[in-house]
Amino acid sequence: MEIPVSWLFGVVFLGCILATIYDVSMRRIPNVLTVGLMVIALAFSIAHGFESVARSFGAMSVVLILGSFAHARGVIGGGDVKLAAAVAAAVAAALSLPAALAFVLYTLVSGGVLALIVLALEHRGRLFARMRTMFANLTIGILPPTGLGSRKMPYALAITCGLMLVYGSRTILPFLRFA
Repeated sequence: MEIPVSWLFGVVFLGCILATIYDVSMRRIPNVLTVGLMVIALAFSIAHGFESVARSFGAMSVVLILGSFAHARGVIGGGDVKLAAAVAAAVAAALSLPAALAFVLYTLVSGGVLALIVLALEHRGRLFARMRTMFANLTIGILPPTGLGSRKMPYALAITCGLMLVYGSRTILPFLRFA
């Protein structure tokens, strides 16, 4: 008996929603949730053969390795890295490696959009003056210090958006499909 792909996406989506709730409210994602999603993704891939296992494990490994570098630099939280790796494993197992790459790209774009929204909401008054200075300096090759400091953003929301965009590209939004 083959497990349907929609079941996997439903479970992973539910896990992402729970992770987003935890991330927004406590700025932490429980290991039980991320490891559980990884186990579900790998179990799904085992049920679908060696090729699916290889895709799933490969996507999860690449996201974990690259995410660990980003985490070490303070760019993203450790729970966010594990959640993204679990979702990438599920997408690769259910669809393909290009779909997992699309998930990562959609997540990065969603994170950038969310960061701009957070920045705009926090610094409405000074934002436009700083943007003018930044764009003026970019034209001559100088990056000015922003002085805004480090802000923590719940990145699980961007990961959930990335998953929704990948699933949407395979169902109702085919123009978003990369491969």
